[in-house]
Amino acid sequence: MYKTLSINQDTYQKLDAIAARLDKPKAQVIDELVKGQMEEMKEEEKRKLEAFNAFADNLARQVKMPAGTKVSTDDIDKDFIYLKDIDY
Repeated sequence: MYKTLSINQDTYQKLDAIAARLDKPKAQVIDELVKGQMEEMKEEEKRKLEAFNAFADNLARQVKMPAGTKVSTDDIDKDFIYLKDIDY
């Protein structure tokens, strides 16, 4: 499906130059650029998640509980409802 897209003249000229250099239609160039950007975003999210998991794992390893302590996760949603989202 095709949609109309308004871009400024300078951007259109650059797109036209890229398409001419690659010998591809402008629509295909745009599709490839968008696909590449989406892949980069997914990789960035993956790196952030891995960094967060490493951070959380490090914190978990630092926790020392007294012998005989029991931890229940039965009502974990209720217990942590007040925590705010944090961007790592």
